[in-house]
Amino acid sequence: MNNLKAEDFAVGQEVMCRDPNAFLSSKASYLKNRVGIVQKVWPSNAPKDMAMRRNEVKVRWQKRNGRGVEKEMIMCPRDLVALPPPTRNRIGTDMKFELDFRPVSETPTERGSYLLYNQCDGYHIAEAWFIDGEFITFAWFADGPVDKDFYCAWALLPDGTKTLYDAFAKKTAPVTAMEE
Repeated sequence: MNNLKAEDFAVGQEVMCRDPNAFLSSKASYLKNRVGIVQKVWPSNAPKDMAMRRNEVKVRWQKRNGRGVEKEMIMCPRDLVALPPPTRNRIGTDMKFELDFRPVSETPTERGSYLLYNQCDGYHIAEAWFIDGEFITFAWFADGPVDKDFYCAWALLPDGTKTLYDAFAKKTAPVTAMEE
């Protein structure tokens, strides 16, 4: 693996550092568990009189878990590991869809799974409850109704999510002593 060449990497490819501990402590702690994107490749067979860089890769290291700073570094190919391309889901297609978020003042009109947005802690999945065709409230799958003050917007999730929910909703939970 130490005989990797810069041309083994492609611009836009995701990489990680093979052994961050091989670097000085400050750089090692930065590179640990961080993913980078290849920005530029200087091939090993570049003419000697052409460039001062040869067999090196410029990597833009991404934020780790959404925190920290991004940095660009010139790396030797032997210090990098190429990550496999993102996998596709089981259907073999990328699932892409748009969500139409609505304010709390509007009420849902159809049964299904919804994505609720809370400004403090993000997104939550809930089910819309209807009685005689009229929307009553959103409810967590196991915890009951959601207070209207909890969320500031909602969006109907695509039918695929509803289908998954229906598949799980058909399963019955065991009766506990309190319910008897």
